[in-house]
Amino acid sequence: MPDAAALTEASRRKMVALVVLVAVYATGYLSLNRIVVVSPRIYDVRLPLDEAVPFVPALLLTYGLAYLMVAAVALMLRHPDETDRAIVAFGLMSVLQLLCFALIPVRMEDRPLLVPRGDFLNDVGAFWFWLAPPTNLFPSAHASMSMLAAVVALRHHPLTGRIMVGLALFVAVSVALVKQHYVADVLVGLCLAPAVDVFSGMLLKQWRRADRPSLSTRLVQALTRR
Repeated sequence: MPDAAALTEASRRKMVALVVLVAVYATGYLSLNRIVVVSPRIYDVRLPLDEAVPFVPALLLTYGLAYLMVAAVALMLRHPDETDRAIVAFGLMSVLQLLCFALIPVRMEDRPLLVPRGDFLNDVGAFWFWLAPPTNLFPSAHASMSMLAAVVALRHHPLTGRIMVGLALFVAVSVALVKQHYVADVLVGLCLAPAVDVFSGMLLKQWRRADRPSLSTRLVQALTRR
């Protein structure tokens, strides 16, 4: 078991790495969103099943659930090894998503137009649709990040993990039902999560065999010049 000092250092590394990951991902995501929305090169990943998916505006109220799940896992992990593997997994997932968004631009063509009109549910939907233009879809960031959070939790906290798997599946269904994603976006996002988690574990094991400092430690050292 790590001592108190090790746990404190792991917590510090976790917070620094989390802030850096969020900043880099948000910058890349928002930049690509504005570029792809006017791109003439768009891929069509629609499946026949997409035509049968209804628009359920009430689910827009749960659109932020994926972000809460990732934050919950970040707060949940205490052990340095757990923290390092989660940082590697979420970092790798972020890179894969941004590459896919740039190389396989997809635009949601079936989303209804919502404008503020004084109706609460409609105005919530209009806000989310303004915040998240109908691009950066493949794979679904909501589905992949929420399921990755669930997989990480499942490995260390089985009961919480099982609950989060259910929530991740709910998120995956809901983003299709609010017309933010096609079915293919969601399915690929869900499949990516366990694959990225396993690969991150393998990558971290090889890194440690080389007797190198953890990636998060090196990140903190670079930022604080220690």
